[in-house]
Amino acid sequence: MLASLFIRRGLSLAVTIGGLMFASAMPVGAAASVEDGQINVCDMVVGKAPAGQPSPVVSKTCYRTTDASARKLAADEVLLMEWYRNANNEPPDITRVYADDGPCDSSGYRITVDADWQNSISGFDTFDEYCDQVTGYANTDETGDSQYWDGRSNPCQCVVVGYVGDRMNDRINSWRVWQ
Repeated sequence: MLASLFIRRGLSLAVTIGGLMFASAMPVGAAASVEDGQINVCDMVVGKAPAGQPSPVVSKTCYRTTDASARKLAADEVLLMEWYRNANNEPPDITRVYADDGPCDSSGYRITVDADWQNSISGFDTFDEYCDQVTGYANTDETGDSQYWDGRSNPCQCVVVGYVGDRMNDRINSWRVWQ
């Protein structure tokens, strides 16, 4: 029997297999070093989607850093999700998506993957406890092959996907995240 425990800010993942506990002592957001000790990080801020439209991108900033911590949030921002270019974010390459219009609700956010990340996503997490349902789509307009992930039964009420699976790996080009 396989049981998982997700602790969002302490251990990144603990797994029980055959009665033995395996845990990563690496804090969430920390990652194995790359050659120069820096990782690629992009911070993208989106607004609420108008009916039938994608969420507008308010801003996007990309940089290289040795500190993988999330940036300080503005008063009205919520960290919705992180995308990982590589399974389990190894080696690290992250885009963090923030919302400037509050947490997820039943309409949620509709996010189009920007050009430099299209067909490159291998894993992701959601962070806002209200964004507990996610669908990833193969096309930029929320059409084509898709996969649904449900985090409502996770202790964190979030979705934690180190690897999206062979079917959707490097194929996600748009998202819908909602409660």
